[in-house]
This record gives sequence, structure tokens and C-alpha cells, in this order.
Amino acid sequence: KDGYTAFMCVPDGDPHKIEPIFSRVKMLDFIGVDKQIDAINNFLRDAKENIGDNRFLLLSGPPGVGKTKLVEILTKQQGFELLDYQMGDANDMYVGQIERRIKSFFDSAKRSGEPKCLFFDEMDAICPRYEGQPRAGSFDPDKVVTLIQKELDKLIETKVVVIGTTNYLLKIKEAIKNRASVIEFILPSMHIRKLMIE
Repeated sequence: KDGYTAFMCVPDGDPHKIEPIFSRVKMLDFIGVDKQIDAINNFLRDAKENIGDNRFLLLSGPPGVGKTKLVEILTKQQGFELLDYQMGDANDMYVGQIERRIKSFFDSAKRSGEPKCLFFDEMDAICPRYEGQPRAGSFDPDKVVTLIQKELDKLIETKVVVIGTTNYLLKIKEAIKNRASVIEFILPSMHIRKLMIE
């Protein structure tokens, strides 16, 4: 409508000039995910007010349903600084380097005492279920899982939370998946798609 789709705009109606508009997306632009928004907000509020001991959230669903963008918007609204863990560092080829980077990632967030969200996109790549398949180079998912479990225990009574996203929930190690509160996203129904267009 008027040259806009859910998350893209088409200047002057020219499809060759299509531009992303994520930076301009507001909460009202998200349709059909009210329950997911409420659940994420409640999780962040509880952590900020030091209610309960749940500091780990997993958002699961197909690509393009808004998982990452919702994290960016809601953490900002709730006063959390968003820290994004980047996979694929050149030094990750060395034994133990991934574990060192993850530990440093957690340690830096805990120092300030301020509300912070450690964000792991594609959690299935960080904590995969290999089940007998060959492992890549120096990457040992069992050691990474053990480390993340220990670091999660240290977040109790802090204002630091961990949010991960995945398109493949079943590919995540059970030990990690079972530690998280999981919020499921699904592709929009035909009704929701019509509302998005309107």
C-alpha cells in the first residue's frame, strides 16, 4: 500500500529502488505477534526488577518473521543495552578461542551493573546438536555449551539477560534448549498477511 510492504519501501513505485525500512519500523508495524511481544517484555521487566532467576530466552521460528528486529526494539524500549555476539572471528580457528570470546562477552556485560542484553543470533550455530557428525576445526560445542551454562548461572540477581534466536530449534543442544524459555514464531496466516498489506 502506497509503495510499502511489511518491512520494505518502494520509492516512486519503482521496484528497482526497493529499500529496507527497518530503522523506521515501530511497534505498531508488527502485526500478529502480540503474545510474543508481551512475553518478551515480561521477561525483560522481570530481569530488570530482579524477579525470578530466568535470564535466558530463545526466539524460534522461520526467517523473516521479525525475531531479531523485535529484540532490537524491545530491549531499547526497556532500557537494555544490546550487545551482539558476532560469530566467525578470524581467531576462532585457534583451539579455545571461541570459549574465550564468549567468556569475555559475558564478563564485560556483568561489570557495569546496568541492564544489558547479550544477543546470540542463530543460536543453533553456536550450540549445535552434532550427534556423531564431524565437528568443524577447533570448535567443540560441548565445551561451549558447558561454558554458557556456567555463565547463565552467574546471571542470577543481575540485570543481564541472554536472548538467542534460531530458525532451527531442534538443531540446538538439549542442554541449552532446556535452560531457556522458548517463544515460538510462525509464518503469518492469510488474514494477518492481508492486514499487513492494508
